[in-house]
Amino acid sequence: MIFSKITKRVFVGVIDFLILSFSLYVSLSLRNLNFGSWDNYLKVFYPFLIIIISSIVVFYMYGLYDKMTIKIYKELDKRIFYGHIISAIIGTIIFYTSPIFSIAPKTILIIYILISSLSIFAWRKYARAFVKPNQKMKVFLVAEGRELHELEEELKNNKIIDTKRVEYIDIENEAGLDLYTKIKKIVEEDDFNLIAINMHHSHIKNNIELFYELLLEKRDVINFADLYEEVFEKIPLKNIDAGWFFSNLYNKKDNLYDSSKRAFDLILSIPAFIISLVFYPFVFLIIKYQDGGNIFYISKRIGKDGKEFDLYKFRSMTDVKKVNVKSKNESKRVTKFGDFIRKTRIDELPQLINVIKGNLSLIGPRPEMPELVKEYSNQIAFYGIRHTIVPGLSGYAQIYQDQKEVPKFGLSTDATKEKLSYDVYYLKHRSFMLDLSLIIKTVRVLIGKTGL
Repeated sequence: MIFSKITKRVFVGVIDFLILSFSLYVSLSLRNLNFGSWDNYLKVFYPFLIIIISSIVVFYMYGLYDKMTIKIYKELDKRIFYGHIISAIIGTIIFYTSPIFSIAPKTILIIYILISSLSIFAWRKYARAFVKPNQKMKVFLVAEGRELHELEEELKNNKIIDTKRVEYIDIENEAGLDLYTKIKKIVEEDDFNLIAINMHHSHIKNNIELFYELLLEKRDVINFADLYEEVFEKIPLKNIDAGWFFSNLYNKKDNLYDSSKRAFDLILSIPAFIISLVFYPFVFLIIKYQDGGNIFYISKRIGKDGKEFDLYKFRSMTDVKKVNVKSKNESKRVTKFGDFIRKTRIDELPQLINVIKGNLSLIGPRPEMPELVKEYSNQIAFYGIRHTIVPGLSGYAQIYQDQKEVPKFGLSTDATKEKLSYDVYYLKHRSFMLDLSLIIKTVRVLIGKTGL
């Protein structure tokens, strides 16, 4: 396979730690105008360790350990910049308020921030030139739909993957034995060393025995859905079938995980709810001053096992009883204060009540209104699979889906298909560590109005 997920991320994290640690040594040497002894360095290093670790957490929060897709690479400068700004702020607060920092003079922090920022930026931007694979991949794709062209473009243009050649066949335009003959001819003529085929398509399944010949030729033949999932960390819905769902999601119940997740929800949500009560008087006064309407907006949502529940939010729209969930014009009803509390996510604070009650979890697929669920269930295959677990206050799709594509008002089938591809990935891989990761990255969304 092209990637090694955990190993690469741990490796990058270790390099970041070493660079930040070395930056501290350089900063100390520059401040004292000499290369200090190991003992003197350790006296500074141990107090600084909390700042170095918090920097790595912030880098993680800003996606600097995520899979390096074209989208993330385009945003890399911005992510590094914001990551360092937040790290510098946290470092300054810790440095000047914690009693363990008895280091003098304090200018060492300023020098460290400058040196570490330049070092991390150079490492993240230019180190890839020295770690390119010796053998470039020649990849042949056999699949269909938007996902086929999405993966082809990613493999061709991703500077980290660095493929030599990428070709494809749109399986929708082919059939039966002619398809196999065409694939075999192309593979033999161009010597592709990685072949990704949609094993779930009827044209392939009905002639699967023919494709064993490719395996006997010692070529890497994998399922297109597996390669797509590895690159994008979402599921290509058009290139899977009911058998995929049965083999990957059936019998995923884990009593230990479910009970620990519920305990974790309560441990975090109860204190968070108590703290959130500080906002209630201010929101109440502003909404009452604005139009005199209700402070809360209570709407029906679909939860686990398709059961309805009442979702609580601070009201951000004009106070009317009937809302047309299919109309995109609903966005015009958002008030000025409502726009502010939506962007800052303050409107969602009452949902902590839902988490405490058990209607919501901190992490899971976002719940939809019954009317939209009915429409999406008719239009999108496997849509109901997202109701097999408790929905979430935040979720995998909310963190990773392009914010411009996130469905916010009215019926949005294409955007919801994209959201479902992330939801299904979460269903397949959900774990305590993934939930903790998403909680950390949710903080980034709360920090920036646009989630950057």
